[in-house]
Amino acid sequence: MLKKITRCLIVAPLALGVTCALAAGQPGPACAAKQAEIESNIAAAQARGNAREVAGLQKALEANQRHCTDEGLAQEHAQRVEKAQKKVAEREAELAKAQSTNKQKKIDKAQQKLDRARADLDQARQRPLGG
Repeated sequence: MLKKITRCLIVAPLALGVTCALAAGQPGPACAAKQAEIESNIAAAQARGNAREVAGLQKALEANQRHCTDEGLAQEHAQRVEKAQKKVAEREAELAKAQSTNKQKKIDKAQQKLDRARADLDQARQRPLGG
């Protein structure tokens, strides 16, 4: 019985501390990664001496710190993937139309566009949430 009470006295404050930290605005892992990426870009822009880029990136960092949620980043990621999937479907339709003409030049061009769209889709799927 004493062990249970001791566990509760130790675990409860730890859990409360974690909950308070999350409520205090600690960024989730995806938002933290996004912030780190922006900070890295700021350092690179400063190294190049590009003041305009630095200013823009600092605004982006501030916006990220105020508004970023992991759920929002996940939704943006899903939208990018969906957009890329639609583009692949369009390019597949264009290829089918080109194949119906039996003109090799048109077929090759449509195939190249489809290949690029598929590569973009793969990149969108592999891109991290914060990226």
